[in-house]
Amino acid sequence: MVPVPDVLVLEGVSAGRRAVAGRAGVLVWVEVPDAARRLDRAVARDGEQLRGELARWQRAEAGHFAGEDTAARADLRLDPTGDADPA
Repeated sequence: MVPVPDVLVLEGVSAGRRAVAGRAGVLVWVEVPDAARRLDRAVARDGEQLRGELARWQRAEAGHFAGEDTAARADLRLDPTGDADPA
């Protein structure tokens, strides 16, 4: 058995989906607003050979987030480029 911690942080594309919203204490949305910049950062991390796959992922992710309305439901929205926008 795994002990239950006082604080558990879940992250990932589906961590803020509506189906689990009632179980989340706080939903934080972290996003670099410029899609091209996000893609460039991912390519820098994972390699140029994955640019096409990363771009496809980014489009699918955008559709998922739009359908779930994740950013709008966030308790706090952060831009790691420097700005914070309390929801």
